[in-house]
Amino acid sequence: MAFDTSAYNEPQEFFGTGYSSDSSGLTLDFANALTEVTSAEADDSSGGDARKVIYGIAELLFNKYNAIPTADIPTKMTISRSTSEDNSTGEFVRNYSIQLRLDPSGFEVANEPSA
Repeated sequence: MAFDTSAYNEPQEFFGTGYSSDSSGLTLDFANALTEVTSAEADDSSGGDARKVIYGIAELLFNKYNAIPTADIPTKMTISRSTSEDNSTGEFVRNYSIQLRLDPSGFEVANEPSA
């Protein structure tokens, strides 16, 4: 199945509620986009935790990609996640992999094939 260039290719379609942008930047809100992060954890003035923000962004990307219907999954991008347990500490270890195919002439994200 070919990637449907009319679905899930624009940021608002991929991120959904909680994403906005303007000429000065983009915003992902806590309630709808970064659900793994609280405002206190992201607050740089009160000792927030950058690792928690990174985890929230990684979870957001994985969950949004994983929610794309099979027929609409891009062929030039994959996002995967694996979880294992460190038996020596009892902690869980989560790995994320993001793969993007790039056009060699401009080192930009390669175009998807037409539907």
